[in-house]
Amino acid sequence: MKTLLTRQIANLNGFFAFIFNAITPRGKAERGLFIILFAFYGVFGLTLALNSNLLDAATGNAGSYLGYDNLYHLKTRGGGLLDISHPLLNAFHFVKYLVTAPLSWMDAKGPVVFLVLLTNFLVTSTMLVLYKYLLEVVSLTAFRSWMLTLFCSVFFTTIVLSFTVETYPVSFLLLMLSLYMLSLEYRRRNKFGVCTVLLFEFICGSVTITNAVKPLSAIFLSREKFSGRLTKALKLFLPFAGLIAGIFLFYLLIDTVKGRDSGGHTSLSAALALSDYLYFDKGILKNIFIDYWGNSLLIADLSPQTVYEETVLRPGNYTGFLPYFLIFPLLVLFVLSFILNRKQVLVKLIILYASVDILIHFVLRYGLNEAILFGGHWLFLVPISLGWLYRWISKRNVSSLVLDVYIIFCTVAFAYNNVREIYVSFIF
Repeated sequence: MKTLLTRQIANLNGFFAFIFNAITPRGKAERGLFIILFAFYGVFGLTLALNSNLLDAATGNAGSYLGYDNLYHLKTRGGGLLDISHPLLNAFHFVKYLVTAPLSWMDAKGPVVFLVLLTNFLVTSTMLVLYKYLLEVVSLTAFRSWMLTLFCSVFFTTIVLSFTVETYPVSFLLLMLSLYMLSLEYRRRNKFGVCTVLLFEFICGSVTITNAVKPLSAIFLSREKFSGRLTKALKLFLPFAGLIAGIFLFYLLIDTVKGRDSGGHTSLSAALALSDYLYFDKGILKNIFIDYWGNSLLIADLSPQTVYEETVLRPGNYTGFLPYFLIFPLLVLFVLSFILNRKQVLVKLIILYASVDILIHFVLRYGLNEAILFGGHWLFLVPISLGWLYRWISKRNVSSLVLDVYIIFCTVAFAYNNVREIYVSFIF
């Protein structure tokens, strides 16, 4: 028993040591990348925090742009109703309040500045882990790893998450870390570690419940019979499901004692209200291609629009041919990479990660009319898929110059358009 406990403690220590090393820049290339991106995102975040009330407006609304609940996450102290979509978020908000409350006593802008720097760190760390994945897992050159990382860093949603107090920057980093660690484990040991899968299932799922399935899906790539893989996956999922059920029952008990909140809601009614976000209106292809894919990468002009009785800045339609020229070939390359590398186990893992979002948003149509919100759950897969495409090309001794030029052109165009739109709509 003592040996087993010692082994588990060692596994846990190794797990958190890996995470620390993954988000720590080492060497000139990694330090330079981290400093450049942290400064780049800091310009937006600190400008908005200090010279605007967009990030901390006293409107009484949940959010102020794109449909994010940024104002709620900034101001809540935790407690209250359970958000079953984000099961352990109340605990985070309680810790956040303990940290930011003294800052608010010193300066009214103190909490928002601190939290913007935190989200900046989370997104910059995600880009650093992405760079390491491309370099160590896909085995790209340092130049191409830098190029693809910078490409992802100027996606519209990536920039916005760097100053948005929400769950998405946290999920962005955790999901990228899970993919990186699981992939490295497979390359070194030719199998996915059960302990790693279990830990990331709990950590990713505690922030956003559906993300628990993504690291868990690695179990289905083992060499066992399907029945064995399914049994193992269920065994690993049951502890997490039991934890969520226990938390939910605890909040139901609190609701029984306290009654409904000031808005007349309970944790149960809040959970049932999630069905309101299932979107079955016409125009699904536009929602998928333009809103979910296109605007997450290259934003259209923003204007005040009303969705769910909340009027905030949201994207409109693309104007002209150029946006389609940029995002449609990119979608083709994204899918083509999966097709060409479909026999690679680590590419299959990427496909499983993407399939979870496809099921939730395209099949069940959850939140599809606010599709731009969910980029933090999948955007890192775009440069990763391109990285695997480069690897496929390199093994066939074919020049990738055309692909290099296209990605560099897209990086410049995305950066110009997205930065301009943020400054025009968010800052001025």
